[in-house]
Amino acid sequence: METFNAARSSFDGLVDGLASEPGDVDISLASGMGGALLYRLFVASDAQADQGLMHGLASYFKRVANSRSFTAGLYGGTTGCAFTIEMCARRVPEIRPGVEKYLDTVDGMLIDYLDSYGHRMHFDLVSGFVGMGVYALLRTEHGRPDLMMRVIDVLQSRAEHVDVGATWRTSPTFYGMGSSAEKEPLGNFNLGVAHGVPGVICLLAELVDQKVRVDELRPLLQASIHWLLSSKLRRATGRTQYPHIYGESSPSRLAWCYGDVGIGWALLKAGLALDSPELLAEAKSALLSSFDATALYSGVKDSSLCHGSAGLCLMLHRANRLVPDPDFEEALRYWYDELHIQIARDGNKTLPERGGDMVTRIGPLSGFSGVALAIHDMEGTVVGDWSRWLLI
Repeated sequence: METFNAARSSFDGLVDGLASEPGDVDISLASGMGGALLYRLFVASDAQADQGLMHGLASYFKRVANSRSFTAGLYGGTTGCAFTIEMCARRVPEIRPGVEKYLDTVDGMLIDYLDSYGHRMHFDLVSGFVGMGVYALLRTEHGRPDLMMRVIDVLQSRAEHVDVGATWRTSPTFYGMGSSAEKEPLGNFNLGVAHGVPGVICLLAELVDQKVRVDELRPLLQASIHWLLSSKLRRATGRTQYPHIYGESSPSRLAWCYGDVGIGWALLKAGLALDSPELLAEAKSALLSSFDATALYSGVKDSSLCHGSAGLCLMLHRANRLVPDPDFEEALRYWYDELHIQIARDGNKTLPERGGDMVTRIGPLSGFSGVALAIHDMEGTVVGDWSRWLLI
C-alpha cells in the first residue's frame, strides 16, 4: 500500500488542479474531469467539508452548463455529464435543487434523441442506448422514469431473435479494433461488456432485479443469455472460454471490457436476478478463467480498470461479496498482488487503449483514478456505489 499511497498522493494534486485549469478541459465521465470528480467524491469521508472537492464541483457544473455540444454517449458525452451530476447530487444532497432543472432538460433531450435515432444508433454501454439506460435507471430511482421507459422500448425493438436466443447487432459504422466492414458488411455480434451484448445483459438483469417491466424483460434476458452461452468455445487449459466476436474461433483477452471475467460478471448478475443456480455456475466458470490464465496468458499489461488488473480485481471482489466463494478469494488474491506489482513498477501511469507509452491519465476508465477507486473499494474505504457506470 505504501507504493499506492505515493502514486495516489502525486495524482491527487493533478485532479485538484483541474478546477482552476484555464480554457477547455475534457469534462467527460470516462476520461476527463467528470470521472476524476467522481473519484474525489467517493473517496472523501466528508464531501461537504472538503473545500477542494466543493470547488471542483462548482467548476465542473459551470463547465457543463457552458458546454454547447451534445453527444449522447455515457462515457464521452452529455449522458455522462448528467450521470456525474446525478451521482454528485446523491452524494451531496444539498446541491440537488440547483441541478435538477438541468437534469430534467437532459432527460428530455435524450428522449428526443431516442425518438429520432433509436432505430440506428449504437446499442452499447460506452456510446449507445445501454449507457443511456445506466443513467436513466438512476433517474428512475429518483422518480423520473420517462427516459428509462423509452430506452426499454428501443432496446426491445432492436433485439434480433434467432434460433439460439436474442442478440443485438453491431453495425459496421461502429466497428472498433479487430473488425472489418469489408469482411463483415452486415455487422457482427460483440461479446464485450463495453461494446457488446454482455452489457445489455447486465442492464436487463438490473431492470429485472428492480422489477421494472419484468414480465416483458425477464423473457428477453433469458433469451439473450441463451444466445451468449451458445458463443462459448471448447475450453483449453490456461485460456479463456469466450471469443471477442461471436463466431470467432480464438479466445479473447481478459479484461473488464472484453473476455471471460466481464462475461462472467454479466452471467452472475443475471443468475441472481433470475434466481438460477445453473447460471451462477456458468458465471463462476467464466470468472475463474482469470485465475487459470494468469498474467502470462491474460493480455493484462497495466493496472487500469478497462483493460488491466484493477478491473479484474474489482469484478472478482464484487462477485465474492455477492456470492462468497473461496475460489473467488484465491483468484482475487492473485490479481490483487499483480495489481500492486504493476503500481510499484508504473506508479500512476497506465497504457492507452490502442497502445503506446505509459502516461498518467486523469479519467477513471483507463487512468489512475479508476485504479484508486478499485483499491479503495476492495479495502472498504470508498463511500457509496461509485461503479454503476461500469455496470458493476
